[in-house]
Amino acid sequence: ASIAIIKDFLNRIGVDIQTLKSINVNGIKQDANGVANIMQNLVQVVEGKEAQALPEEAMHFVVAIIKQTNPKLYKQLLKEINDYQALTKHL
Repeated sequence: ASIAIIKDFLNRIGVDIQTLKSINVNGIKQDANGVANIMQNLVQVVEGKEAQALPEEAMHFVVAIIKQTNPKLYKQLLKEINDYQALTKHL
């Protein structure tokens, strides 16, 4: 997906994007390219890692929206993820 499309989506749902040198949680540097903070409507990404981090972090907001607006679909997604994880565990 194009980064511009993802940035537009996040903007439309009121999510701010911060670009940082590194991701820190409680003052501790994290081994992560990005983080989604649903409660603060914020995505933080490491400089130069937007292409890797933004799509994944945006999906956290997509899932949160689905959970609120379509609980049945959310439960189906969880079921399919759990079924997939159970299947791949044995491969």
